[in-house]
Amino acid sequence: MAGNATKQGDAGLAIAQIDLSQGYNRLARVTLDQTLADFTQANDATGTARTRIAEGDLERLQGRLQKAKEFYAGAAGTLEGIGHRAAAEALRKLGELQTTLGEAPAAKVTLNKAITTAARWSAPDEEARSQLSAAIEARAGGEPDSADKHAAAAATLFDRQGNKAGRARAALARATDQEAYADAAARLDAAQLPLGVVLADLGLGDGWRARGNAAEAQAAYQKAAQVWSAIESKVREANKMLGLPAVDSLRVTAEATPTDTVIDELPQVGE
Repeated sequence: MAGNATKQGDAGLAIAQIDLSQGYNRLARVTLDQTLADFTQANDATGTARTRIAEGDLERLQGRLQKAKEFYAGAAGTLEGIGHRAAAEALRKLGELQTTLGEAPAAKVTLNKAITTAARWSAPDEEARSQLSAAIEARAGGEPDSADKHAAAAATLFDRQGNKAGRARAALARATDQEAYADAAARLDAAQLPLGVVLADLGLGDGWRARGNAAEAQAAYQKAAQVWSAIESKVREANKMLGLPAVDSLRVTAEATPTDTVIDELPQVGE
């Protein structure tokens, strides 16, 4: 019976993750509740903790960052204690929220643990993501040398995997001069990350302005404005740059029909 419950929990978790990736948060919530019940019945602490990561993802997408942080922290503690590879994901996501919430010292510790955990489990994709998040944290904290080290490591790992989007984001995290910003803009454009292109062009413009080249600065700023204006869904593109599901609204399905109804505005309350 426990084995069946674990299998049901694994299947439910996979379905919930698909729902989240497509913006079906209400369906994901229902599925996660059942998944949690299945893993609890099976006395499967690993499955329960992995479900908590998905619950954190759900809360994060809906803007409830403190609640998401609680789920990630709980999952990380359990998975680290068990010795499971998913601990790296939980730690990375926890560190990312700590960065967002201005908890720089805690974020630094958490993200370094995520990197170490991912490397220990030979999980290069997760290690690359953790290195990138650590670079972003270091740059926000005014530590350019640390940011460059982490971003360079992320770039190498993403290159090995052929992950163009990750490689482009790493290039932006590493950029500090005009040549680097121009390279990042080109990579981000090729990876179809227009919001990243905007950020790279703004950085390029700032660099030219600091060197007293008003014409080049103006050209970079104008390009950034043009790309920004052409972005249809800024929420979706922001999610892509954050490595989150590329959704811009919640979707709900009526019980009686398969027709999807798209809600135009992101809700500020729980779904």
